[in-house]
Amino acid sequence: MLKEDFFQFNLSERKFRRLMRFILPWVFQGLLKTSLVFAEEVVPLEKPNEILLQSSYDTFQISLEKDHYNLEGKTISLGTLEQFFTLFSTTFEDPCPKEKPDLTLTAKWKKQNQTKVLKIFIDQRRIQNGNECAAATGEGIYFLPLHRSWFQVDEKRTIPLLSPLKIVKDNETLAQFEMVKGLWQQTSSKEYINWDFFDQFKASLKDFEVTSRAHPNVSKGKSSFTLYSGTIKYDFFQISDSLWAVRLPKVKWLVGSSRWSVWLEMQKEQWMDRLSSQLNFITDKGKQLSDRIGTLNSLSEQWSPSLQQVLKQILFDKSESDEIKIQAVHLMRQKPTMENMGILIKTMEQTQNQELLKPIFKALRIMNPNGPLLEEDMTQQQIDERVHVWKKWWIEKEKSEVNHSQINSEVKIKN
Repeated sequence: MLKEDFFQFNLSERKFRRLMRFILPWVFQGLLKTSLVFAEEVVPLEKPNEILLQSSYDTFQISLEKDHYNLEGKTISLGTLEQFFTLFSTTFEDPCPKEKPDLTLTAKWKKQNQTKVLKIFIDQRRIQNGNECAAATGEGIYFLPLHRSWFQVDEKRTIPLLSPLKIVKDNETLAQFEMVKGLWQQTSSKEYINWDFFDQFKASLKDFEVTSRAHPNVSKGKSSFTLYSGTIKYDFFQISDSLWAVRLPKVKWLVGSSRWSVWLEMQKEQWMDRLSSQLNFITDKGKQLSDRIGTLNSLSEQWSPSLQQVLKQILFDKSESDEIKIQAVHLMRQKPTMENMGILIKTMEQTQNQELLKPIFKALRIMNPNGPLLEEDMTQQQIDERVHVWKKWWIEKEKSEVNHSQINSEVKIKN
């Protein structure tokens, strides 16, 4: 996850040894992951009873109840904030910025009747205790809570995907789509999209759990990409190896979700179909027809939406060779879905070549075993009659599927 060596200073050996006698036990318990310098004196304190947090975003208070902290009556986990408790009892020696702090932490200890204040300057990466400051390194300063909503554990959001849709990284378009008749289609016909990754991407943006929030400065120097959804722009930043965060419209901080770890580095290759090189070769009419057919045959045990797209392209192309169309029908037969059978019906309507019609009829018989086949030496009229039988069957099949879908929809609504 995130690196949390939050602070670093410059300390004499004597002061360092004295400081470590207090710090090391905390480090070994996993409660503190820091390096401190210019600390004149460290006096252990118990957890503060109250902490008032003030930022330009919000002002709110959390309270200690037994062994846990509450915010507005709900138990919360402090996360990064707890790592800063030891700094209330540390004196620094560096000068401080003159600007207004981004966050002020006012802690109260009722038993000791003490109040201590830490001021956090995020832009300058400085932390003030008293009149002096110390420099902060690492990422922790960016995850300090600037708003009460940062403690919300059940927040879910959705980023709606609107047409046109485009993903851009480092001035390179990774993928782009448009909505046509309720279905997403890629805009570029020269690329073959990994539709499985696209479906995964869509799902990860719907009802995602907000698992982290951070100051926008954490994005500086980080890998990023931009999602253009309709007219809305979303900037995403990889703020750690496994954590992406986004700048949402009208939200002043970054929002991250662990669900987006599946994006990995968000590279162009992730958006490309694994068969892209073969598909480009198959559709290149400048290549030898026999080589194109051989490559197509090599994919007989493969399937992807992009392969379906290529097969459809071949079958609907009137200038394409019937020889390669026959091989395309054989591959379509391996995936006898309604959509694929519809493609074969349309192909059947566009040809009178018996050598192409024969495998189409055989493929259609997977759904309708009683459907007609072509026999040798049939007249054109006989062929046309059998084509008509298949077309009539398909019309009834489509109606049946629509009615079945409507019935299922009504059942779901009633349930």
